[in-house]
Amino acid sequence: MDESERMIETMYQVYRSPREMVASEIALEFPRGLGLDEKTSNDDPPGWADRHEQWEINGFLGMYEHEEKQITIFEKALNFAAAQMEVQEMRLRYVVRVHEWSHAAFHLAVAPVTCIDLERAKGQNESQAIDTYLETQSQAYTLVEEYVHEQLAQVLTYLVLGRLFDEAERGDEKNVCKSLQDLFEVLTRRQPCRYKLQKTLRDLERQVLSKRLGSVIPLLRNGSVKGDKETWDTIMPW
Repeated sequence: MDESERMIETMYQVYRSPREMVASEIALEFPRGLGLDEKTSNDDPPGWADRHEQWEINGFLGMYEHEEKQITIFEKALNFAAAQMEVQEMRLRYVVRVHEWSHAAFHLAVAPVTCIDLERAKGQNESQAIDTYLETQSQAYTLVEEYVHEQLAQVLTYLVLGRLFDEAERGDEKNVCKSLQDLFEVLTRRQPCRYKLQKTLRDLERQVLSKRLGSVIPLLRNGSVKGDKETWDTIMPW
């Protein structure tokens, strides 16, 4: 295998589908055929005029719009931020995509058995079941505070990058995965406090944190726990 083939193989092994990675990390699945989409945009992102002062992962580099079920990645913002951070744009893009798909996972990903039921309903043109599902998921999504949304997306991104590193088999794959983890840390330091993860939370083993997040998500959705900062900061790092 020559150098170019080895590089392609490394990219294939490392840059796995964010959609699949974020859902499987919390043992959920995205139902098919619901119109969930990802696109890139060359338009000025929100906050472009203030780009030399501040920029955020969600809202500047990318955005998840739950009403449209749409992920948008902003090319100009990625190019600008990558130059500011002196990192490869491709690696920054991947971290941002994982973050945005994490928002989508909280909104729309469900347990496998529910996923099967929804796909069966869609195949049988039972639109009422699909509409009820979307309405319920969206209502739960909007009741959660922005702080919790960003914490959840950051935890899930942190977990996915950790899993990629743990599952990498070759040295060059490990190196790329480590660079993604390092980039995530640098990027997080430039973010507002709602993006920063508590040390007590980071000290948890990855598998423990993954199971805890997977357990908290349905509680947030059904209203068993409040989707506010105080509740999140209490139950997640215990």
